[in-house]
Amino acid sequence: MIPGRTVARSPGNIILDFRELYVQYRSGPVTAEFLDQVEASMAKGAMRHASCYLGIIDANAPMTDAALRKRQTTAIADSLRNSKPAVGLYIDGEGVTADLLRSGTRLLSLGKNVEFLSSLEEAISFAVAASEWGPADVRQAIEDAKSRAGRELD
Repeated sequence: MIPGRTVARSPGNIILDFRELYVQYRSGPVTAEFLDQVEASMAKGAMRHASCYLGIIDANAPMTDAALRKRQTTAIADSLRNSKPAVGLYIDGEGVTADLLRSGTRLLSLGKNVEFLSSLEEAISFAVAASEWGPADVRQAIEDAKSRAGRELD
């Protein structure tokens, strides 16, 4: 497996570029600084050759602040404008908090081709089908993103 290149990172958030596979892991809040990094990376051509974008959101991750939601939605739409990767989203966890996060995320994604995945295994299968990666490599990419999202920033 190739090491993932950091596209954007803030406490509790990371997007890694594994060439045609992009993996985001989010357990923290979306911040203006994180969106600045995403927008700057997209302006430089990130995701141009992506075949799959897999987002994993921890059920305890806070909802995006209302003031940033529109900007987040625009950043997502802009990032997908010049490429057409398969986009999958998995919200990890059970209970009321996870259900509310799923509902809010579906609302943010209206009108976009986002596949909502119900389990980690389904997320892995989705990424395998949309990329040239095998299941073990996709699982390792997800674990790498999760581990790096939780680390202190350099």
